[in-house]
Amino acid sequence: MEWTLLLLFVCPLMMMVCMKVMLSKHKNNKDKGDPAQSEVQNQQFQPDLQALHIRIADLTEQNENLREELEIFKSDQSKSSIISMEGDKNKGADSKVEIS
Repeated sequence: MEWTLLLLFVCPLMMMVCMKVMLSKHKNNKDKGDPAQSEVQNQQFQPDLQALHIRIADLTEQNENLREELEIFKSDQSKSSIISMEGDKNKGADSKVEIS
């Protein structure tokens, strides 16, 4: 029973130690990065980044155009439904027959 309690308390402590070690290694690797190498990588990715920005601009423009078309379609549909409702009212008034 004593060994299980000891293992129960040691496990979280070891986990915290391992996390601390991994965090310190990550910070050291990040600090050791070569600025010249990162600049070269940035230059390599620059054309891809520009192409993505252009694509985003194109998609944004297409999105705006589709929104405008949708609004026009909705307004045309609502106008036609109002006109058809008015036409139905007029037909109803014409088709009334008096029963005596």
